[in-house]
Amino acid sequence: MSRYQKRQQKIWLNLIKMNLLSLIIGGSIFYYYETQTVIETLNKKINQQNQTINQQHHAQTSLINANHSLQEQLELALQTKATLENEATSQEDQLVALNEQNEQLNQNISSTTFLAGSGFSLLFSLLTILLAEPLLRLIRVPEEVMGEAGVYLRIIFLGILFTFIYNFLANTLRALGDSRT
Repeated sequence: MSRYQKRQQKIWLNLIKMNLLSLIIGGSIFYYYETQTVIETLNKKINQQNQTINQQHHAQTSLINANHSLQEQLELALQTKATLENEATSQEDQLVALNEQNEQLNQNISSTTFLAGSGFSLLFSLLTILLAEPLLRLIRVPEEVMGEAGVYLRIIFLGILFTFIYNFLANTLRALGDSRT
């Protein structure tokens, strides 16, 4: 083999090596950006989930505050009625009855909120667990990470009910004025 042919062979080998190296680097950069896109999408979903939980928290707090306002108005109305009608019933008896009514009302509101919220959370969890793959396909998750992303989403969606229950109990205790014991 002549010197010219050896030199030409070295040049071709170096070109092939450079092409392979550029393909490997380009592929790595592409998959890095694709992974970043998936992570950003998952973070957006988590933020949306957190916003939903915060909205539920604010709605529960508003309901409990409205209940306290109604309780105060009812108490004032009963006291005014007792004064105007001069009934034989003492104010202590009226307050006991009012407290019993308020406790029953609190129990009704709390149980309704708990049942409705738990039902919605359970339904939302089930739907999102069942629709995890279509959701991932909708946001064009690459097939290489589809399995791990599906497992990750299902684990996150399993916790929705427990997150609701925790927030419900914490806000109920806070509304009752005894969140430390």
